[in-house]
Amino acid sequence: MIVAVIVLGFMLVLGPAVRLLAVRRRARGPEPGSAWPAAADVLEVAFLLGGRYRVVDTCVARMVSDRRLDLDNQGRLKVLEPEARDAVERALLARCGAAWSRRLSRLRVELCWDAAVDGVVESLSGRGLVLTRRRIAAWRRAAAYQTAGLVVAGAIGAGLSLSRAATLAGLCLLGTVAAGVVVRVTCRPPAASSGGPTRTGEALRRRLREESHPWGTRNTGQHPAGAAGVVAVRGYQALPDGELRRQLRKAAATRSSRGGAGRRRRRRASSSAAAGAYAGTTCSSCSSCSSGSSCSGSDSSSSSSSCSSSSSSCGGGSSCGGGSSCSS
Repeated sequence: MIVAVIVLGFMLVLGPAVRLLAVRRRARGPEPGSAWPAAADVLEVAFLLGGRYRVVDTCVARMVSDRRLDLDNQGRLKVLEPEARDAVERALLARCGAAWSRRLSRLRVELCWDAAVDGVVESLSGRGLVLTRRRIAAWRRAAAYQTAGLVVAGAIGAGLSLSRAATLAGLCLLGTVAAGVVVRVTCRPPAASSGGPTRTGEALRRRLREESHPWGTRNTGQHPAGAAGVVAVRGYQALPDGELRRQLRKAAATRSSRGGAGRRRRRRASSSAAAGAYAGTTCSSCSSCSSGSSCSGSDSSSSSSSCSSSSSSCGGGSSCGGGSSCSS
């Protein structure tokens, strides 16, 4: 009987760990070969290196540089030439409305979760540069199974270590559980429901950031895509000091402050709901939504690949978490 329990404990650690490693390897794709995939579109480069907000910043920088948009010192965009060259630019112009004007801080949040940005993600997924939602979901399931196996195996190991007949086996099992925890931490799935880079995507990111690569330069005059290319690779922080950089920085700061306010409101709502449930001796599931642009916890489901709505997200359970935030 003791032998069977020991074998079961080791199987609960080793089996799920091997499965997690295999699923992770499948999800991240093969090692990059000598042929580099083309990622010539500046918005695709922006998402690959900086996420959804980087896509919006790059789009704005390109249209301002081309004098199709004007950005004043109050952070308001004004359409000068309503010409769109891709789906993201069309979505931007549509959100400017009949007045052909929009505040940058609001536009940045709204456009971030637009279906046009989803199209950029899908294009990269189709070329094996970012992870798909399906593979991330499989990765998370494998991680959950391994975690459950570690918990049960840990309990078995603790029980065996207290038994005189199997103390050594119990200690060995606990050591194996510790190794399994290391595997779990090393192979943790990405926080976002889609969009993380594959191995090929990671290699391309490193290459694009190299100073020797044409796209790696910080000089807007020498970059193949101009100011938009510098923003795509380095972020708005790499722009020379000017109105565009200042307004993009202010818009990003506005998003961060709104996200913090949203988290404080969620904590207050959660505390109030818990107190009400205790007073009424009934338990109810409560949920709250962030009003800013922060994403919900790592297991949030999304209609636009990582958040549940165009400008906010809801987590399940007792409250919305602020486990991860979208890159800017």
